[in-house]
This record gives sequence, C-alpha cells and structure tokens, in this order.
Amino acid sequence: MGTIIMLLLGLFSLATINISFTNGSSVSIGCIESEKQALLIFKQHLVDPANRLASWVHDEDCCRWDGVVCDNVTGHVLQLQLRHPTLDYEATDVEYFANERTKLGGKINHSLLNLKHLSYLDLSNNNFQGIQIPKFFSSMGSLRYLNLSHSVFGGLIPSQLGNLSNLQYLNLNCHWHGEKFVENNLSHSVSGGLIPSQLGNLSNLQYFDLDSHWHEEKLFVENLQWLGGLSQLKHLDLGGGDLSKASDWLHMATTLHSLEELHLSFCQLPLVGPILNLNSSSLVILDLSGNFGLYSSILSWIYSLKTLVSLDLGNIGLIGPIPDGLGNLTSLRYLDLSGNSFSSSIPDWLYSFSPIESLSLFDASLQGKISSVIGNMTSLINLDLSNNKLSKNLPKSFGQLRNLEILDISDNLFEGDIDEILFTNLTNLRQFHGNGNSLNLKVNPNWIPPFQLDTIRFRSWNLGPQFPPWLHSKTQFKVLDISLSRISDSIPSWFWQMTSQFYYLNISHNQIHGQIPALPVTYPRAIFDFNSNSFSGLLPRISSNLRVLDISSNYLSDSLSNFFCSRMNETMILEALILDLNGLFGQIPNCWMKWPNLLIIVLSSNNFTGFLPPSLGALRFLHSLHLGNNSLWGELPTQLKNCQHLTTLDLNGNEFKGHIPAWLGLSLQNLIILSLGSNKFHGSIPNELCALVSLQVLNLSHNNLSGYLPKCIGNFRAMFEQDGYIIGRLTTTFYRAELEATSMVAMEKIKVIRPKSDLFGKALRKSSSA
Repeated sequence: MGTIIMLLLGLFSLATINISFTNGSSVSIGCIESEKQALLIFKQHLVDPANRLASWVHDEDCCRWDGVVCDNVTGHVLQLQLRHPTLDYEATDVEYFANERTKLGGKINHSLLNLKHLSYLDLSNNNFQGIQIPKFFSSMGSLRYLNLSHSVFGGLIPSQLGNLSNLQYLNLNCHWHGEKFVENNLSHSVSGGLIPSQLGNLSNLQYFDLDSHWHEEKLFVENLQWLGGLSQLKHLDLGGGDLSKASDWLHMATTLHSLEELHLSFCQLPLVGPILNLNSSSLVILDLSGNFGLYSSILSWIYSLKTLVSLDLGNIGLIGPIPDGLGNLTSLRYLDLSGNSFSSSIPDWLYSFSPIESLSLFDASLQGKISSVIGNMTSLINLDLSNNKLSKNLPKSFGQLRNLEILDISDNLFEGDIDEILFTNLTNLRQFHGNGNSLNLKVNPNWIPPFQLDTIRFRSWNLGPQFPPWLHSKTQFKVLDISLSRISDSIPSWFWQMTSQFYYLNISHNQIHGQIPALPVTYPRAIFDFNSNSFSGLLPRISSNLRVLDISSNYLSDSLSNFFCSRMNETMILEALILDLNGLFGQIPNCWMKWPNLLIIVLSSNNFTGFLPPSLGALRFLHSLHLGNNSLWGELPTQLKNCQHLTTLDLNGNEFKGHIPAWLGLSLQNLIILSLGSNKFHGSIPNELCALVSLQVLNLSHNNLSGYLPKCIGNFRAMFEQDGYIIGRLTTTFYRAELEATSMVAMEKIKVIRPKSDLFGKALRKSSSA
C-alpha cells in the first residue's frame, strides 16, 4: 500500500510544482480576494476549539494561512490540508479526550465552491458529529484528492460524488483502530448503507478506500459491476463492508487490470463457482482475511496470481494441510495463514520456500515438531508460529535464520533445553516472543548474547533460581517478560538501574525478594508488573511516566500518604494502580487530584482505615475502584458521583454506614458490578438503583437493610442476558417481600473481578471475598 500512496503523492507533487507550502514560504503574489472571503466564511461555520485556524484573519495573505496551499504564480488556492494530527495509540485517556476536543467540527459551508482551482481537500481525523458529507462537493470539479476518513460524517455516501470526474484519490475510511470510547458515541465516518454505484463514474480514480471495520451499520452493495468503470484503479479497500450479495466480486478482481492492491477483509464474501478463462492480473497485495468458508472457491484463482508479493488468507476456514499450490507463487514475500484449522504439521514444501520474508501461522491449529530444515528459510525476517500445538525441542537450525528480526513461538508445547549455540548467528534478532512454553535456557553465566533485543518474552521458561546475569549485557530492552520463571533471588542493583528504559517489565509470579527502589522511567506510559513475589518494605517512588503499576500479592508495609501526596507539583499519567493483598495501612489520602488519568484502582485486602477522601471524585475517567476487605468506615462521599465512567465499585467487607445513596443509581449508570456487601448500611434499597440497567452483579448481603425490595428490580436485564446475579440472603427477616421469581439469586459469596496487570488485552484475574 505504501508504494501506491507514494506514487499518488508524487503525481500531486508534480502537478503542483509551483506551489508554496505555508509556514513561512514566500509567494510571488497574494491570494485572490474572493477566495480569501470564501475561506473566511468556511472558517466562520466551523467549530475550532483549539483555535487551529488562528492564522486565518482578514489582514493576512491567505496563502500564508496554516493548512492553505496556493499556486505562487496565480495565487489561486489549490490545497486545504486540515487533517488533525493522529495521537499515538499509547496515549492516555486524558490525552485522548483532550485531543478529541481540539478537532475541527461544525458545518462545511458551500463557500468552498468559490475555490475553483481547489484540487486537494483533506479534512481527515476531525469530528463533524455525524453531519452528512456535503452534496455540493460533487460540484468541485477540480478535486483530485479527497480525504474525509475518520471524521465522523454520517448519513449515506452521496451518489453525487460520482460527478468528480478528475478525482484520483478518495478516502472515506472509517476503520477505528483504537479501543478508546467516544463521548458522543458516534462512529468515525459515514454511516452504513448502500455504496452508490455512481462512484463507478470516477474513471480517473486510482486510490479508493471505504474500509468500514467496527462500524455498527455496515456499508453494503448488491453487486460490484459498477467498479468496471474504474479502469485506472490501483488500490481498492472495501474491508468490513457487507459484500454477501456481490457474487461478481471475483469477476471484478480479474477484470480491473490496473489493480495492484485489493483489500476485502471481513466482507462476508460469497462462494463463487469454478473460474474459467482466468485473466492475467497485476495484483501485488491481496487481503481476503476474515471471509470464513471462502477457501474452496478461490484457491485455483490465487494460484494463478504470479505477481503477488503479499497474501493474507487469515481466518478464511482453511482445513487440512497447508495448500501446496501456494508454493507456485514465486514472487510471494509476505504470507499470512493465521486463524485457520490445518490440524497438521508444517509441510516440507513450506520449509523450502526460501523467498518468503514474513510468515504468520498464528493460531492455525498446527501440531507436531518443527523440522530441522527450517534453516533453509534464510530470507525470513518475521516468523509467527504462536498459539499452536507445536511441540518437542526447537531445532538448532533456527540459528541459521540469520536475517530473522522477529520470532514468535509463544503459547505452544515446546520443551527441552535451549543453549547459546542457537543464538550464535541471530545477530539481527530484535524481538523474541516465547511466552507459554516449558523451555530451559541453559547458558554460561558469563554469556553475552550476540543480538540487541528490544523485546524478550520468556514467561514460564525456567530461568532460575538465580536472577539471569546475561541481562546485564543488554542495554536496548524495551519489553521484558520473565514472569513465572522460577527465580528465587533478589534483584541486583544493575538491573534496577536499567528500569528507566523499559516500556513493559513483567517479573511477576516468582519468588523475588528484597525492597523495590525508586522506579525512574524515561519511556512514556510504561507498564510494570511485580505481582505475586516476596517484595517487602515501602512503596517505591515512581516516575510520572508510569502508566500501570502492579505490586499486588507481596509483603509491602507502608501508608499511602507519601506515595500519593509528596509530589503535588507533578501530574501523574498512571492509569492503573494495583496494590491489593499487601500489608498497607493508614488512611487513604486526600490528594487524588494529581492523578487524573487513573482508570483502575485496586487497594483491596490491606489494612486501610478511615473515611473515603472526597478528592476521589476528581478521577473523572475512573472505571474500576476496588477497596474491599479493609476497615474503611463512614458514609460514601457524594463526590464519587462525579466518576461517571465507573463500571466496577467494590466496597465489600468494610464498615461503611448510612443509607445506600440514591446517587449511585442516578449518576453511576455505567456500573456493571456493585459490591456493597458486609458493611453497615441500613434502611431500604433505593429505587434509584433500578436505573443501573447495565448491572450484572449486585452484592448487598450482610448489611442491616430493611423494607421492601424495589418492584423495579426486574430492570436489571443485563443480569439475565449476561448470566449476572444478585448476591445475598435477600429473603432474610429484614425483608417483608420475596425476591421476584424472574430474578437470579446466588447465595453467600461474590466473585470480585478485577483486571490483571496487563490491562489492555489480557485475561481478567479473579479473587474471592466473603
């Protein structure tokens, strides 16, 4: 795809060779007054919360305005480059929401029609709050580049866009890659609906992106006959759309002779009959992943694509041995067969497929051992064999893959010893993912690895009992996972000094002892997991760059005051703090306002006493608060109602008193788990709790509650849909009414669910409390 984009950008560069790009470049003449007025009117109708268009003022030459590009001979406006900068995926929620609020929005005024020479319009990655793509765009006949991707346009795609006969680049992509929630609950591009066949009139189009993954309402077509008019098309992406009725999709793919990239992932592609008289194809990149059951009707066509360099057939339902016909694709360099069900070993022909540079066989039901002839695949740069049932020893011939940079063998059944000979020639290796195997690393204590890895994941390997001394020679680490590796030692000072360079450090589930010193971190948003060891002493001083800290299930003994309140001049980016099952004591301090990014707090099963501090209400983005099994008391602070994103509130096993506050139901309507059991609440259950329609677990057991059960308790529909339950002896003598028969009752216990330290994609860890 990068090749096509560079080609297109090159075309635009040649066409605008006399353009002066803004930001200080000189121009021979000023902009056209009528075009300046058109831009000012356009600006007037936009919402610009970050004042990004501050330079757009009447007294300045509009060719010097930010985002405006003019022809420095004629002064005509040729380009509007108003794309909003893309945030790093690792951004915190505070950074994310702050970024969202700086995006352009509002309405797009038809004054743009006065820009008769405008050839390039980029409004991507903004937030237009679901307005429809303006139909008047179809009258902007000079446009050759139009990018509206990720900008929260709504409604149907206007069929009138098919009038833009000069258009070469059209991007309406709404593929949302992140996992952040959006406050306005809008998708990131056009709504679903029929893709208008009039787009087939764009005879000069070379790049067409309509990817709609994760869209609630799918884009769909009745057929793809209209694509026949796009004779110059080089890049087509309809990923995520509904093409289940497009029985002509393969015919289309074989008749677009200029097509070099075709992305049809997760499109519900229908089966097709035998293909006769296959036309030659110029396809270089083909992605058909996620179209389950497709395999039986397309393999013969794929075998004919001799120009293919990249092929993705992941999750299409391939069964049996890996098809040997793929070996005829001698130009192939990138092959992804992940997510299929081969239920076989890796075939000999694949070991001999020497041109391959990237091979992904993740989760492909592979079994058996790896042949020693894998050493023939000397071109391999990236090899992913993870999440299979491959077993036995790793052959020493792995050491012949001298070009290998990324190796992933995690979550298999490998066993046996690995010695330093395996690594001798792997001087280019940057990432080694080996988690979840039973391998023993047997190396000389003075071994100096020949590579400079930035990622090592050796969870469940036998590396102990001594802390691995060979780590001392490596200075490039960003990711290190040596959890569950049978280490029973203290950590040497040289390793603590290395922690500043880590993005992810997991030494959990060992028997490591000693104290944790200050944790300087230079890498933004780092994740440290020290849980289930034998660390003792005080809480460490942490860097403001730390994103996740888990020191649960250790022997720490300290108050929280110094940890939280000693650095009031700094704002911490920490998102998750997990300190349960220690010996922490004292009151929970009242200085949470300097920790605004916190999403998850787990302080349960310690020795905390006193009131809950009101500054907890400053944690606007808090999702999960676990304070169970302490000795906290008093009434719940009303400031907690400001934490409107809370999904889990666990206060079980304390001494809280008073009435259950009505604001729990009125303000915390995202709650999924509410555990108030084993406290001293009294009075009746407030009817307002029935507003918690997402609630799946409710624990009010072992309190002094009385009165009638709310009749609206049947509103807890999520309990029925998600196997939720209400906890406690709700039919004891405190009640004068029986629980409605439609509700589900579990007696005595609650499973308090809390996230594991790797919060983004890892399984939940559970701990039980009475």
